[in-house]
Amino acid sequence: MYKENVSPSETYFQAILSQIPEQQKLKEGRAIRSPYRWLAFTQVVTVCAIVIAILPASVMRSEYTESIVNPYYEIDSQVEAFERQIDQEDYEKSLADNSL
Repeated sequence: MYKENVSPSETYFQAILSQIPEQQKLKEGRAIRSPYRWLAFTQVVTVCAIVIAILPASVMRSEYTESIVNPYYEIDSQVEAFERQIDQEDYEKSLADNSL
């Protein structure tokens, strides 16, 4: 009795394995696709959709909280824009000088 509970027969194991989608064979010899692949695919799609929905809101929120925490955030961003403009003008001027 103990042996039957611990180690069932080989036919019983085959019956269990035949119910697993990966182990089922069609007449052509191809295995049935696993439903676990669809589960993994839908989970990846769900995570991507959540990230796409939440990421823009969190980026906007971080800029807003930065402006609240740092009173000079707006001035700093204006200075950065001005410096980028100066750098761009210098770059364009150096290209114009080199082309002569």
